[in-house]
Amino acid sequence: MKNIKVVGDPNNKPFRSSDIIISNLNKAAQKLGLYSDDGYKIVYDCIGNKHGYEPDAMIIVYELIFPHFIFNNVHPKPILGVSRDNLNFILEAGYPNDLCDYFPLGVDSKVWEYRKKNKKEKFILLGIGESNSRGGLELIVENFCEEFKNTKSITLYLRDREASETFKSWVKTKSIEYNVEIIHDDRHLENFEDEKQIYYDADAAICLNKTSTWNLRTIECMSTGTPLIVIPYAGPRDYTIDNFSAINIDFTLEPFQESDISYLNSIGIRNHLFNPSMHPKQPYWAIAKKESVRQSMRRILEDNSLREKISIYGSNSAQKFTWEKSAANLYTIVNSIIK
Repeated sequence: MKNIKVVGDPNNKPFRSSDIIISNLNKAAQKLGLYSDDGYKIVYDCIGNKHGYEPDAMIIVYELIFPHFIFNNVHPKPILGVSRDNLNFILEAGYPNDLCDYFPLGVDSKVWEYRKKNKKEKFILLGIGESNSRGGLELIVENFCEEFKNTKSITLYLRDREASETFKSWVKTKSIEYNVEIIHDDRHLENFEDEKQIYYDADAAICLNKTSTWNLRTIECMSTGTPLIVIPYAGPRDYTIDNFSAINIDFTLEPFQESDISYLNSIGIRNHLFNPSMHPKQPYWAIAKKESVRQSMRRILEDNSLREKISIYGSNSAQKFTWEKSAANLYTIVNSIIK
């Protein structure tokens, strides 16, 4: 059995999800004696040899790139997904069964420790996502505005990163139109303490990720004891149970058209994958059903006992996904595929 080393985009900013994931996987592998510089080189979230690597295996975290880029840039390298749904997309793309698998990522419960929620005058709903990707923040804003129009007892706190001026303006316009309070935090934080405080200050959180098969921020959020509303798709499907460790939202997988991309461009959301015409098959994304989103927001606001239950069990569930387990799984899988 050969040791492993995970590498990624050298241009990643510190404290971005990719940087955190790569660092934690390597630290956990070192702790377990499974890491070495001359081990199998596993590239995280980089397509093929984009950064000059000669990888032994790839970790892919977005499903809608399949199959166009996989066969052009990766085949016949082993590909690893980070969720069951991620693996399903790899297989659907026609990738050889013996060259792919999946392993869940992890969370550090010593960093993202549980903290019991304290009652406050105003309820804070944390919206998790990124407007420079497919985080579904526009869905959170639209549904929040419609459900809580003219309501001052609840605040939507958007945890965004490096939002465009157009998107920030769109959010502000929506808040004025519906007479609701929205705090739009688009700072790029580079320390755990500031990020944790956002979770601790929130009474509940919602993530409507459209395409990413794993959202690191959601499992960190759960670990801190922040009750979570989430689409039970991709990563969240692997670690949440409806009404127990999270509230799961009904959703559909819908093809996206040029009109979808044009609309998102018009409100300042960037990086919408690729033009649909580039795909040999119609690409699609996970769209939360409007009524389900609004009902879930209302429930998490009004049902104190449900929030407390999800806070406790959600944290317990999240903390079972350790980085040590993740690194050990990665080591075993890569060595079983590469013979």
